Amino acid sequence: MTSPFTPARRLAASALLLLVAAAAVLGLGAAPAGAHEGPGVLVMESDTPTGTSHRYLIRLTWENDGHPAARTTTLTLTPLAPGGAAQTPVPMTPVDDDGRFEATVDLAQPGAWKVRFTALNPSANVEVDVTVAPPATTTTAPATTTTAPPVTEPDDDPLDTDQAVASGDDEGASDSSNGIVLVAVLMVVAVAAGGALAVAYRSRRGPDGSDDDTPPGGDIPQP
Repeated sequence: MTSPFTPARRLAASALLLLVAAAAVLGLGAAPAGAHEGPGVLVMESDTPTGTSHRYLIRLTWENDGHPAARTTTLTLTPLAPGGAAQTPVPMTPVDDDGRFEATVDLAQPGAWKVRFTALNPSANVEVDVTVAPPATTTTAPATTTTAPPVTEPDDDPLDTDQAVASGDDEGASDSSNGIVLVAVLMVVAVAAGGALAVAYRSRRGPDGSDDDTPPGGDIPQP
């Protein structure tokens, strides 16, 4: 019995199997690439100011499946001044493999700024508002001169005053005692003088109470 699989048929079947396998491999490899078609989604995760500089961290993903953008994605940050003028774009650098990128920009002019983020693959853009406050003004208070009150030195001995008062009291008491003694002496002298005058007066009167004019030593003979 003759086999239906001739060498030519076997060769054709092998080639067909190789084509099917290649198609399957190519199809599996092309599926993720096809899934990453379309726009992307940009989300600003943080704005960290340091002085007039701002560090921005954003995340870029594919809109259709949420996969993160590749690290090779081109992404820029463009500041828009308060007057609307676009400043020099700043390239953003990848931070990790989860679609995060960062950049630092200087926003020195006070006012309402806009910061625009633009991505190419996937394509996406977003703007955020940033308000830059004016620098704080500092005022210098005038110097004040304070004159200290004069210092009164305390007395060497606080007991001097009391001692002076006590001494004054002693002197007053001494003066009073001296005055009393003087008055007493005068009174004694007056009494003694009064007694002497009384005795002298009695000695000049006779025994009958009349005045005795006879001089001492007896009667004087009449001529």
